[in-house]
Amino acid sequence: MNFRITLFLFLISALTIYAQKVDLDKKVIAIKRTSFPISPMLFKHQSYNVTISEKNVFFKAHSLNMNDYKSRINLQGFKKLSAKGDFKIDVVVSPTVEEVNQRQTKSTKAKDGQSITKYYHLLVLYVPIEIRFLDPDQVVIHSYPFPSSNFKSTWKSAEYSNSSELANFLKDNWSSILNNEVQRHLDNVFGEINKDLNTTYGISQITEHVTMYRLDSKAHPEYAEYDKHMKLLETKFESISPGSDPEELKKALQPSFDYFEQIVAKSKTDDKHQFELKKYSLINLIQGYFYSNQFDLYEKKLKELEAIGGKGYWDSARLMSNDEIRKAMKAINANNLYMVRDLSKVPDSGIGDEKQNDVENNSSNATSNATPPEVNIEKLKWTPTDRVVPGTYVDIKDIEYKGYYVIATSNDDDVAYVGSLQNIGFYNIENGKPKSKPIKPTQCKSIKFNEKNIIIKIINRAL
Repeated sequence: MNFRITLFLFLISALTIYAQKVDLDKKVIAIKRTSFPISPMLFKHQSYNVTISEKNVFFKAHSLNMNDYKSRINLQGFKKLSAKGDFKIDVVVSPTVEEVNQRQTKSTKAKDGQSITKYYHLLVLYVPIEIRFLDPDQVVIHSYPFPSSNFKSTWKSAEYSNSSELANFLKDNWSSILNNEVQRHLDNVFGEINKDLNTTYGISQITEHVTMYRLDSKAHPEYAEYDKHMKLLETKFESISPGSDPEELKKALQPSFDYFEQIVAKSKTDDKHQFELKKYSLINLIQGYFYSNQFDLYEKKLKELEAIGGKGYWDSARLMSNDEIRKAMKAINANNLYMVRDLSKVPDSGIGDEKQNDVENNSSNATSNATPPEVNIEKLKWTPTDRVVPGTYVDIKDIEYKGYYVIATSNDDDVAYVGSLQNIGFYNIENGKPKSKPIKPTQCKSIKFNEKNIIIKIINRAL
């Protein structure tokens, strides 16, 4: 009799332990959200047009269609116009750099020990490119060299037994070979330019794959309720996209958030199975709070996860970190991850095409020496952070730097601050791209207005 009771109690205990066993499976959910720019520099604008400034009749010389390459530049979140927009993206194309363009030899030994020489031609080239942003008055507001040398085109001919055969082949085919390699290089580079522009300045829609976890232990006492709330999360998250209302999402998912909070609160870390349930429920909350714009709760739960020894579980391969996303949102006055821009009221054209063509022709060998704008001191006072003027900056060592500068005044108009236009918005530049950490403007001792230019002298570097 005692044996039967002992066996019964053992079975009950075993079933209880089995029922508490935790087995969770990954569930990847596709979420559509707004991709925010690294730099907010262009956000105040809504429309743009694209021009290509060539040197030495580049495109005609290589039998290329310039308009075809203009069409490859498409900045998401802005309306592209055929004529004058709020700003211009000017792609300045310089003559081709041929790093290698010469005959090569290759020597091998035959079975009889004699040396055999083969001849071939090697061509390695790239096209230097500068990206410029210009305002409607053709004043350069920002520019940077695009690293096109990272995408060099390499062509190698077949091997010939003597150099004269190689020379005859090149004589008959060199023009088409060169043009083909330049085209192949530019096709690649313009694709990279468009990608780089959209990453740094564009506002587009992306799909992110978010990992959450479903309880797969059907014998677990929480299985039914856990599964119900996970299905609700999946359904709601898969339905969101740019233009969605995050408040509606929060309201719909609040019961599920409350449920997972309860699971986290009652699960113990000193029990192996409860620890697993606590950890993965925290991950579900972290993802849920972030994508429903509840950033304070997101950070709170992330700290809880880290405190119990859980990993970040946040996709490190994302284009931007969470902090960068939030800084970008703040910089462009976006209040949610699903922001959209209404471009429907932007006129379809600016100045006439004929006038625009004249402007483009005049800038075909363009440099950054555009006519500077008139300085309006009153405008500087009223809109200080939006004033860009050309001038000379004199540092504490009396070294002069000529260029365009952003001027800002404090509440006291006698105190002024300056930042280089390369740091527009007071963002540092690194390798031609704005860094995410803003810098403080530098306090100035004096600003001297001399018609269209200024002279700036600083008091100190730190504020």
